[in-house]
Amino acid sequence: KNDESSDTRADEFARASADPAQPSAPQPDSDLVREPPDDDRAFGPTVPGGASPPRDVLSKGTGGLLGDAKDASRDEEAKEEELRGLDDDAEEISAESPPSPKPSSNSAGGSGGGRSSRDVPPSPTSRPAKKAPEAPWESDERSRGGPGFWRGVRPPRLRIAAADAASGRSIAQIESLRRAVAVDPSRRSTHGQLVRSAIRTRHAEALTFARAWADADPDHAPALLALADVLAGAGDPLAARAYASALEITPFSKTQHDALARAFTSKGDLRRACSHRRALVSIDPLAAEHHAALASCLHRAGRTNEARTVLRDGAARVRGSLGALTRAEADLLTPASATAPLRGGQLRATLTWAGEDDLDIAIIDASGTRLSAVHPIKLRTREGAGLDEVALATVKKSVFVEVTRTESGGRRAPIHATLAVRTSSGVKTFPVVLDEGSGRVARVFWSR
Repeated sequence: KNDESSDTRADEFARASADPAQPSAPQPDSDLVREPPDDDRAFGPTVPGGASPPRDVLSKGTGGLLGDAKDASRDEEAKEEELRGLDDDAEEISAESPPSPKPSSNSAGGSGGGRSSRDVPPSPTSRPAKKAPEAPWESDERSRGGPGFWRGVRPPRLRIAAADAASGRSIAQIESLRRAVAVDPSRRSTHGQLVRSAIRTRHAEALTFARAWADADPDHAPALLALADVLAGAGDPLAARAYASALEITPFSKTQHDALARAFTSKGDLRRACSHRRALVSIDPLAAEHHAALASCLHRAGRTNEARTVLRDGAARVRGSLGALTRAEADLLTPASATAPLRGGQLRATLTWAGEDDLDIAIIDASGTRLSAVHPIKLRTREGAGLDEVALATVKKSVFVEVTRTESGGRRAPIHATLAVRTSSGVKTFPVVLDEGSGRVARVFWSR
């Protein structure tokens, strides 16, 4: 009977679908169907033609179609649980996000016809404000301690002050190094620290320490350079030869060849300057700047034809850009002129005086190395009649500025000069009165 009633109801449902005017088919009894009419899951899967499967198939256990229906039902329940979980997650996210803007009451369509919050364009004021330009000292704040390191703190400035005497702590350190050298004179590191500390503090026995190191280690270039620095500080004319003797130990040092070439050019000895420039070309013939520097030196010495030959040779040997050679060739068309005033650098110093004396500005860096026109490593220099100018690109820790008077034999009257020291913090001028040797005038240091 159940099978016959099912077939009858199926025929009535088909006629109602074909004829819209036909009244809707009667709903099945609730005791026979527990799902909507269009859902045949309560009857199990149908066979072709729409008929229900035989009763014996429906009566099979969990291994038959009824078991498959139960499995499908469990799958549907699992899916519904998953969907409910997604809905719960969506509710949590929406609770954390800010509420969407309400539609305007004046929108077209009146009440109930306004656009949804998705259709409302964002307000121009909701755009993020532009970030303020970063201060120069804040660009490296991450490496110094994280964002905001300089906030509320005044950035350090490069200040200028009159030079002061060596501290008792520095003197005690030199005495300790002296005792260590006496125990082991062959130890280079201890000897070097002793001499460089003596130069830094203007110790009275600096020359004695330097000579002892050079005698104990005559084939060590740093020992000879330290002795040359002490001689230059004393205004000894032999300082230039002492710097050259250090080059004999390291003949392929491009840094020392370049320093001596610039030193001899500054003093007007173009023959020796061009000799060191030619050595640089031999050491590194593929570098265009070495050929250009040699051509400029020869042109300044009045040997312009040789300079053109050097440029032609460089064009055939250089690899890469020929811009330096092109600029040097253009300079050959004009007479050699004096160097232009120095520009740039964190520290610049200018010394002016009247007379024929030879005065030099020297900078003593934190390591105790002396930088001057006689040995201009890391230093740009310019000299003229009654003028000496230096520029240091970067100042690390604190440095001292000295003025040196080169000896010329015999006793001379004191000379008066004016030293102007310039940094980003300003300019300070110091009067200088010098008999002989060197005088320490100023100290340049970082401070807040």
